[in-house]
Amino acid sequence: MRGSFYFQHDYNARRDGKIANMIRTHGLLGYGLYWALVEDLYEAGGRIDRDYDRLAYDLRVDKAMVQSVIEDFDLFYSEDGGKQFGSRSIDRRLQERREKIRQAQEAGRLGGLKRSDQATAKRPLSDRLTTAKLGEERKGEERKEITDRGLGFPWPPGFLSFWDLYPKKLNQHAAAEAWNLLAPQEPLLSIIMAAVVAQSAHWRDHKTPFEYIPGPARWLNEHRWTDVLDIQLPSTPKPPQCPRCRISGPDARPTARLRDGSPACQRCADEEAVLSGD
Repeated sequence: MRGSFYFQHDYNARRDGKIANMIRTHGLLGYGLYWALVEDLYEAGGRIDRDYDRLAYDLRVDKAMVQSVIEDFDLFYSEDGGKQFGSRSIDRRLQERREKIRQAQEAGRLGGLKRSDQATAKRPLSDRLTTAKLGEERKGEERKEITDRGLGFPWPPGFLSFWDLYPKKLNQHAAAEAWNLLAPQEPLLSIIMAAVVAQSAHWRDHKTPFEYIPGPARWLNEHRWTDVLDIQLPSTPKPPQCPRCRISGPDARPTARLRDGSPACQRCADEEAVLSGD
């Protein structure tokens, strides 16, 4: 899958002292839960909301086990006043990965500049001056996109437009990295933007709790623009039913009254009148 990446999984990880203690307590189910949390942390850019109810529901395990694996064995650490949790080993590996991406981008940029300089040197001077002027105009537009808000981070093209639309402002750098890996072009770019607008309106109209809205990095990594919104269709009204004979249908409306005053359909009232001799 485009935008996915692999992380190292030590073959003897279960021999680690902390993990061994966790396995003794929760068995291999706890071990599987641990690696599921690790995968989620990688997808979310290294931080996850400490929402035990949601995690237990997503992973189909007991809430108490989720809380224990996260808190009791020193496998994870708290962040943002306890609202989120992360892993130091994941932080280290994500930083190494970001550095490799940065180095690859820099190498590509320098290689492109070298090829461009070689091609430019062979062109007439008048053409080179015109190209240089246009290049300066484009660079001015790119610098405005890159340095917007004065954060000093090289935001990928188009990312800030997505960030402005997305309702949950969480882990901006992780979201930017996910966007950079995805590198959406048309028509995918328009599809993503339209999905953000539609899903934001859906969450707002249905008063979706903030903690159940996925973070932007996770939304991008999981390709959540393909989600089908849960739209409640109007229910079909039930046909009328006679409380006496239990027959349903247009003729079963309880519009008549029996001798005891109870409602019934006209047929039941007629039958009672015949039996009573009326």
